[in-house]
Amino acid sequence: MFPCVLTGVYGFLTIRFEDTSILDFIRYACAYFFMRQQFFEWRYE
Repeated sequence: MFPCVLTGVYGFLTIRFEDTSILDFIRYACAYFFMRQQFFEWRYE
């Protein structure tokens, strides 16, 4: 049962849309929200 689940999860994560896989999207999202410092600049005009 366990190898079938791993195969299914791997198959889902490697689906590609416009040269980006779902796994790549998850990596980019984690890097953007959790790992990289965000810089915000407030301006009053």
